[in-house]
Amino acid sequence: MDAAEILDEADKANATFISAANEWAAQSGLSSSLEAANDDQNLGMSPGINELDELDLRNAKIGSVVWATGHRFDFGWVRLPIFDTYGAPIQKRGVSNCKGVYFLGLHWMHTFKSGLLSFVGDDAAYLADYMDSNEFG
Repeated sequence: MDAAEILDEADKANATFISAANEWAAQSGLSSSLEAANDDQNLGMSPGINELDELDLRNAKIGSVVWATGHRFDFGWVRLPIFDTYGAPIQKRGVSNCKGVYFLGLHWMHTFKSGLLSFVGDDAAYLADYMDSNEFG
């Protein structure tokens, strides 16, 4: 399975979850503000983006690569004083108290949507603006 197929499956699972949550809320007499992504949103891989088999990082001026996979967080390799007593990152909208260290995709980082692949873009945009203003501005 390639990245596009994995992202499509994740989007489908997300839509199924949102539908089930909304149905449960309605049956329980509650309201839900969760909205499934519509077809106009660009989810998963964009059509027309060419996949690469290799990339020269130096020529592409890429200095860092972060590869994150799995079903739970493990920050054991991060040796910075930025975690609470439960091992969760201390952050506000992804910004830690350590300059240059940010988090993205955490469950309930800012909203329920923060940990969902289809909606992480709002938090990514916030962090990009924050870094532009505070780190590089």
